[in-house]
Amino acid sequence: MSVSNLSTGMRPGVCLSTSRPTVPYEGQMIYETDTDKVLVWNGSAWFIPYASAPLTVVSRSTTQTITSATQSFIAMDTEAIDVLDWHSAVTNTERITPTIAGWYLCVGSGSFDVTINARALVQLFKNTSEVVKFDWAGGATANGASVSQMLYLNGSTDYVRLGCYQQSGSSQPFINGSLQVVLLRAA
Repeated sequence: MSVSNLSTGMRPGVCLSTSRPTVPYEGQMIYETDTDKVLVWNGSAWFIPYASAPLTVVSRSTTQTITSATQSFIAMDTEAIDVLDWHSAVTNTERITPTIAGWYLCVGSGSFDVTINARALVQLFKNTSEVVKFDWAGGATANGASVSQMLYLNGSTDYVRLGCYQQSGSSQPFINGSLQVVLLRAA
């Protein structure tokens, strides 16, 4: 770290993610130019410091076709906020997998793009289990639905995803899918 004068403030070491310091000292701060991340060495690992609650917000930018009578999960292709890398845009894109054990507020939303005259669901899942749903039992209009739940996630293998289901007899377009996960209290 260097401070050239009082008007410029602290300047962390600048490097690539592939060229981090090989013998960092506790409290050392770096800026990775290829990932646009500030990291701090805590004595055993690099971590991303955060000023507020860790948060991931992802969404689907295009329509996803949902097959009738088949449980589906929304593949999220846009990351609005993902400070701690809880979402992958490459593998398991429907999942947010927090790395801190604790209690989380999870909110999912979306809608079918047409009126469906049959049962339709928007669901929130923890791993493979549905935890909450919005059920258009008699049919869904093109209006959206939102589901939310406070969940304990273990910080390693637990993940959250947005599901949907419909029984119209034909494939239907699902739009505006989004999923937000925020840490409320660490374990």
